[in-house]
Order: sequence, then C-alpha cells, then structure tokens
Amino acid sequence: MKITYNNITIPFFDIKELKKLDDVKLDKNGLPCQVVVSLSGGCDSASALYLCLKYFPDIEWIPYTCRDLNAPGDADSAIMFIEKYQKLFPHANLKDIQVFEFDDKDPKHFADARYCIKHYDRYKDMTLIGMVKILLIDRITRALMRKYDQPLRFDGMSKNPSEEEMIKDGFIRWSEPRRTHEDNWPTCFNQVYQPFINVDKKFIADIYFSHEFLLKEIYPHTKSCTGTAWATQGFTRVCGKCFWCHERRWAFGEKLYPLNHLTDVGKPPPGYNGTLKSYNDYEEKINS
Repeated sequence: MKITYNNITIPFFDIKELKKLDDVKLDKNGLPCQVVVSLSGGCDSASALYLCLKYFPDIEWIPYTCRDLNAPGDADSAIMFIEKYQKLFPHANLKDIQVFEFDDKDPKHFADARYCIKHYDRYKDMTLIGMVKILLIDRITRALMRKYDQPLRFDGMSKNPSEEEMIKDGFIRWSEPRRTHEDNWPTCFNQVYQPFINVDKKFIADIYFSHEFLLKEIYPHTKSCTGTAWATQGFTRVCGKCFWCHERRWAFGEKLYPLNHLTDVGKPPPGYNGTLKSYNDYEEKINS
C-alpha cells in the first residue's frame, strides 16, 4: 500500500519492497509473519506503529524499548504507548512490550565506539556517547531477534530536514550528517525495514495532525530531547538546545513544542559528568 502525508506519498509495507529483505519469513500475502518494533518514546516510532496496527493488525507485532539509565523517562513513554494501542486496537496481534536497560556513559563501551567512529565513514561525525548508544541498542535488538522465527526489524527513523531548512532555522551545526541524504536510500536491507528513511519530521508531524488519537493521546507524551539531567533540570523540561529539540519545533511548530520561553540553566556544577547519578548526588547535596 501507499500512504500520503505532508503532500508526499511513500510505499508502506509494499510487497515488492519486502521481497528485497533477507532472512525474513513472509506469509502467503508477502507480509512478514513477525515484526520486532523498536520504540524510543519519540514521535517517529510511535506514529509508525500506530499505522502498522491500523492497516496490518494480523501481523505479530513484538514491541520493545531500551531504557537509558541516564534518561529513563523515554522508556516510560514507550510503555504507555503500547498500553494505549492495546486498548485502541484490541483485535491487533500486539504483544506486551519488552524493556531492556543500557548505560551509554559506561566507559567500558568507549573503545568499541571509538573504533566505529574511526573506521566507518557513516559514523565519523558521531559523538562518543551517541555511538555507544547505537552499538548497545543494536546488540540488544540482535539478541531479541534471535528469539523469534526470522522476524522483520522495523525502524521508524526519518531523515534530517534539508540543509537549507536547517541553516534557515539555525540548527544545522547540531545535526547528524548520517541522516542528511537524498530521497533515494533503500528502505529495505537485510532484515531491516525503514519506511520513513526518505521523509523528514514534517511528514511525521502530518501523521499526528491527520489522526486525532495520535495528536491528543500520544503526542503529549512523546520524547525528543536528548539533553542531560542537568540541561533538563532533572527531566522537568526540555533542554531547547539539542538537534532533536530544534527539529521537533521545526516540524510541529512553537505552539506544540515551545522553546522560546526556556531560560538558560547555566553551566553544570563541578564534578557533574552527565550521568543521572551525578545529578541526583548534586541535588541531594544542595538539599541536605
């Protein structure tokens, strides 16, 4: 089938596309029998799964989320989304969500991350912590997929806005170059399907604008900000400085993702290392 949002039409679980996948078990209709779905707590994956359940309820959907121990709230949102979707789509074959934990600030993973940044062009502009996160989530996902019978790995990641748009809105310097590309990336490779890889966040935003349930019940709980505990003051606000904050406001507008009112939190205190523990230790110290 095809879906159209933001005046852009893309294939969605197109049978011809799915034939390009390797080692994925397909049913008699050419659709995957099992799909492992990563939910980050963000708006891309949440909207993608909504459409999956709406149009392909008979597929076995296996959701999971990876809880960042230094930003645990994102996983809580993912858990909430599954609970809401199970009520909204009671006849869909949607399994309970599985939760896995990771710590992207654990130094034991830094050597592997540095190797990837140094030797793989796609990751050459990644931050160390960002690279660690990719590696850990990939390992979790691969281990999960081995528990099932040739499942599809579904990824709702979208591309960056155009360079012109990011320059115009002043946030290109925070972007990940690996997500800036022409509209011709393959949506299927190996066991992975990324239907949104050639559309930007305004396509995602229009999915929310077009489906009242998403806009009212899901959007307010989605997470985009990657700011630390200090930058978000214990995750009580968004940082307003990371790429994801700027991209979200660019797509949804200031009214739905307000940044202009935010005040500067200042520099973190001496000894703060970006972890949730160090933030909590600081808060405990000043409040004791």
